[in-house]
Parts: sequence; structure tokens; C-alpha cells
Amino acid sequence: GVAWGLPGVASGAFVLLVVNAVAVNLAGFAVLWYLGYRPPDWEANGVVGSLSSYRVSAASVLVLLVLFAGFGGLLADQIAFDNEVNGAVDDVLSQERYSELELREVGVEMGLVSQFGRQPEVTVIVARPAGESYPGLADRLDRTMDRRIEDDVLVSVEYRDRQQSEDPRGDGTN
Repeated sequence: GVAWGLPGVASGAFVLLVVNAVAVNLAGFAVLWYLGYRPPDWEANGVVGSLSSYRVSAASVLVLLVLFAGFGGLLADQIAFDNEVNGAVDDVLSQERYSELELREVGVEMGLVSQFGRQPEVTVIVARPAGESYPGLADRLDRTMDRRIEDDVLVSVEYRDRQQSEDPRGDGTN
């Protein structure tokens, strides 16, 4: 993510790294505790007293919680952004003039990159009958997304031509 200039990917990878490190350490602590491996002075003080004697600060736990909450909020915003994009695409493609189009894929390139100073990109891939043209579809999608989303989104549409074979016998079998 850093090499490609995608801060959303880099921050997501960092959160994953921290969560994995914390989970591995907690699981190791729990297993060793269950198996009876403890420092000798932990028996007298109990778990809470022993942890405080080892200077495990509440500040570090608080920092982790703030990080998780912050990135959790970003994830929730990303999900909401994706849902709004999909809703806008459905709104446009459900119109009669686009009845021949078949939605294949909606790709959202990091919808929250606008928080890092970049413009989010949406790619819509549709199958169309061969030779048909749909000028202005990207602009219509862009206007619909602008009404639903507060970010300025760059919309591109990719077409895949679709052909169907004709039934040579006329009886439904090929």
C-alpha cells in the first residue's frame, strides 16, 4: 500500500498486523497460564497485581482501543460508501433505457481515499448486446452517485459485448 500510494491499504495492513500480534500474544499467554507456566511471584499477587507490577500500562491498552475504534469507523464508512455506490448503480441500470445491459461487476477503488486527499474511483462493468451504444452512461452514473455520496467520485464504465447463439432448429434445442 505504501509503495503504490494507497494509504487505505497501508493502514488496513497495519491494523491487521497489530491485531495479529495482540491475538498471538494473548493466545500464548492464555495457553501458558492454563498449563501452569507462571512467574513465581504471580501466585501471591494474583493476575491483576502481577500485571501491574510488570508495568503493563492502561495507556497502551487505551491506545490500542482508540486505534481499533478509529479503523473500525473507517471500515464502517467504507461499507456505507460501497452500499451507496451499489445503490446508485442499481438506480441507473434499472431505468428502461438500460434494460438490455447486464451488470457484471462494480469495483470501488478505496472509497475512503478522499480522506487522504485522493479521489475515489468506481468502475462499472456491464455486458451489452453486440454493437449497442450507451453514450452518457458514465455521466449519468456520476450524477446519481453525486446525489447519494458527498465525495466527488470518478466513474468509468467498461463494456463487454454479449452475443447469443441462435437456435438453428427452432425447437429450443441446439
